[in-house]
Amino acid sequence: AAYALLRARARQEQRTRLLIAERQEAELHFLKAQINPHFLFNALHNLYTLTELKSPEAPRMLLQLSNLLRYVIYDGRQKAVLLDEEIQHIRHFIALYEMRFEHPVDIRVETSGEWQSICIEPMILIPLVENCFKHADFDTNVAARAVIRLHYRQGQLEFETENTFQETDLQKDGTGGVGLENIVRRLSLRYPQRHHFEYGADSGIFKTRLTLHPDPCTA
Repeated sequence: AAYALLRARARQEQRTRLLIAERQEAELHFLKAQINPHFLFNALHNLYTLTELKSPEAPRMLLQLSNLLRYVIYDGRQKAVLLDEEIQHIRHFIALYEMRFEHPVDIRVETSGEWQSICIEPMILIPLVENCFKHADFDTNVAARAVIRLHYRQGQLEFETENTFQETDLQKDGTGGVGLENIVRRLSLRYPQRHHFEYGADSGIFKTRLTLHPDPCTA
């Protein structure tokens, strides 16, 4: 009787663990699904601005947008992608953003390390860059800047964003977006006990910093 009771308890615990895992996976898919339309709306808005101005950059921007949407819609469904793919599409996203302006803007990207065989949750870094640009003050501040830093060493990824912003401009905070809370929850589901994420503002500078221990890619 004791043996039968232990087996029944073990089966129940296994069913409970599976149920929790399924719920977490469903929530993760829901959080990722929130990013896709938000990302699309912002990209289309940028494209609309260029077409309205009859900019010669519009066709090139459309091509960049097509590549990005392919990554967001198709690769974004996967559990993991090469870190190098995420970085490449961050660069595409930056190029797409820069096309909005008739003059050069101060956007810097700093990278170091060897990450060719490292995989990561898709669309976990790009929303941080998008958030950086959303709140930056390039439209109103001639000294505006944004810096994106990515360093990988000894199994640890460090990703930082930094941007100037107008502390009195509260309008951007109320204009939609999935918010950093979405990223926080995705990180807690995908990388429990394997990440540290913090963000905050000080003296007109907003910063995010993510430390993450990603997975090596499997064949």
